[in-house]
Amino acid sequence: MDFTIFSIIGILGLILIAVSWVPETLRTIKTRKSGLEWHFNLIYVIGSFCLIVYSVYIWDYIFMALNAAAFVLSSINLFYTLFYG
Repeated sequence: MDFTIFSIIGILGLILIAVSWVPETLRTIKTRKSGLEWHFNLIYVIGSFCLIVYSVYIWDYIFMALNAAAFVLSSINLFYTLFYG
């Protein structure tokens, strides 16, 4: 991977977006309630999965990592929304 200013900006964006999901996910695990609607979580999980497939196709490591993190964290939120209300 060639580190250019654009890849550094991409990595920074990856970190910021992934970190923004962590407090929401931890709160969901702690309270067993998601502040988000189940249908939003479901659409987000499906969208993240689709973007993982696409990022593997274009072989973009930053995009893969970002969407994998978004998929995992939003899946946790979806699980708690569906099973704990």
